Amino acid sequence: LRQDPDVIMIGEIRDPETARIAIQSSLTGHLVLSTLHTNSSLLAIPRLLDLGMEAFQIGAAVKALAAQRLVRQICKHCREPTDRPEQLDILLRACDRRETERFSDAIENTVWYQGTGCPACAGTGYSGRKALFEIVRIDNAVKTAILENASTHMLEEAARRQGYRRLAEDGLEKAIAGITTVSEVLRVVSEDALTDLEPEPVGSQS
Repeated sequence: LRQDPDVIMIGEIRDPETARIAIQSSLTGHLVLSTLHTNSSLLAIPRLLDLGMEAFQIGAAVKALAAQRLVRQICKHCREPTDRPEQLDILLRACDRRETERFSDAIENTVWYQGTGCPACAGTGYSGRKALFEIVRIDNAVKTAILENASTHMLEEAARRQGYRRLAEDGLEKAIAGITTVSEVLRVVSEDALTDLEPEPVGSQS
């Protein structure tokens, strides 16, 4: 910090001391880029709370949260239509009801694809990768939810007003578009996202 850097990059925030340095650096006007080991972007908030950071510090210091997973793309050389995926209902349960309703017509009318395997993809049916994204901008609504120690459900509601979508929802859209398969999305989306459909409250601080 004495060298007055414009950008500070921290490999991973895994302990209270690193979290404190990252937060303090941001509060003093530095752009800090780092990672946290969580199952979604929004779970970075309770993770920072667990590391001893105060809600008001997080609200003031954190500007954005992002999560990313890479899915394999269906091979363009051996892509063929297939039946409705058997695991589609599992993926739909990992999505918010409003998103599944928005895609309801597309889900019913889309042509689903899979790769049958060919020399171009070494028989895997996949070639190349595509990213699934989950991005949250810490605007006033999200900041207020953080300051109120809101549950992760309420944090998500605040984030949805700015267009937030879960990784599973981005994956669903890419599967509908024929970019990847439902089974591939399920492979990379965290198990918690598929089973913990009622998010746990963010731990309040006493």
